Amino acid sequence: MASLTDTEYAPEDALRELLIDAGGEITIRYDNEHEMDLGPITAVQRDYAVNYEGYELSGTETESALGVMLSLDGHLGLAATTILVSSIEYGEPQLLYLDEAPPADSWGERYQDISAEWYQPEAAEQGIPDRRMDSRADEFDADEIGLGQLEEWAEAWLSLDSTQ
Repeated sequence: MASLTDTEYAPEDALRELLIDAGGEITIRYDNEHEMDLGPITAVQRDYAVNYEGYELSGTETESALGVMLSLDGHLGLAATTILVSSIEYGEPQLLYLDEAPPADSWGERYQDISAEWYQPEAAEQGIPDRRMDSRADEFDADEIGLGQLEEWAEAWLSLDSTQ
């Protein structure tokens, strides 16, 4: 399958098997699609809900000519798994990060999610992922994480889940 990025995602065999099995069972629901004007391009953003064996998470998926972004809030193991299953299709993400922000009001909860971004080769060559991460730091506490960390979270959760 052709990937979106220049770098194919190729996990080790044991993890690949766990991800393919999970990918066949994950249910994704899209809601509330709307277009966003991003200057010279238009993006489509949709609400994204994932269910896998009773675990749930929510977030958004944004697609544009530049690439695809997933922003997921909920179960960390399921979020890591969802991103890695998507990476089998899109390739290795150029950005993986945890976003945090203070509550919008005094009784609200702190905002927190995990995000992955995959860019077309031309967008990556133009430095868009780096500029995007720099701008995240202005808006949120954005901490980059490595692909290896994401794989550890997913593999630990999927291995635990498959023994039950």
